[in-house]
Amino acid sequence: MSNEAAAALAIVITGLLAAFWNWNVYVRRLPLSRFGLENVRRVLISESPARRHEILQRGWMTSHEWTEINRQHAQAITAELKRRSVNFEDELQRLDAEEASRKEER
Repeated sequence: MSNEAAAALAIVITGLLAAFWNWNVYVRRLPLSRFGLENVRRVLISESPARRHEILQRGWMTSHEWTEINRQHAQAITAELKRRSVNFEDELQRLDAEEASRKEER
């Protein structure tokens, strides 16, 4: 096999893999049950009512939509925790201390 043919084959294989990945992420319709209906309802709270209705009515999302909605939901949670000034290290220490005191009581 010549170098040109090997390069062309490599380009074709790479193109096919990229096309499949793009199709899987941006085009393929996945039923909401694949993501878990409770998870879908939880993250759709942060979406507008029209968008929420559209997604629930059609009954599917692409992987890209799911990732974007989850990212927005995570950002909203992070912003709320920063607004409340929640420090996770302090919270974990408090929970550990509560658990230790419960064990001592037993």
